Amino acid sequence: MSRLLLLVLAALLTGCVSQIFLDGAPRGEAYIAGTAVDKRVYAISSEVCGRREPVLPYQLVERSRDGWVRSCAQVEGFAFRPGTDYLLQVTEHRAAGDSPLVRLILKSVIEQRPHTRN
Repeated sequence: MSRLLLLVLAALLTGCVSQIFLDGAPRGEAYIAGTAVDKRVYAISSEVCGRREPVLPYQLVERSRDGWVRSCAQVEGFAFRPGTDYLLQVTEHRAAGDSPLVRLILKSVIEQRPHTRN
């Protein structure tokens, strides 16, 4: 009986560990393998990203060591309302290796205010 229990436990643990190695997350938390970083970004009303892929009514702006960086990236779980600027807490998932794949997932809306800049 103890051998059977030991085999079942070993099979369960091996499956869970192999899943983590395959996609970087336990089952039910699907994201690309690689690194995950929490960061704050601004989502501001902009028409710049309406002319690019993906087509978005907002532009992301974040502070870096070299100043402000602007990008056109979709934030999963974020419902943008035109005419409003937001400060967001997001988790950035970067793919492993040299892949340019980045996935932004909304954690929370920290602040929102009417858009005042042109």
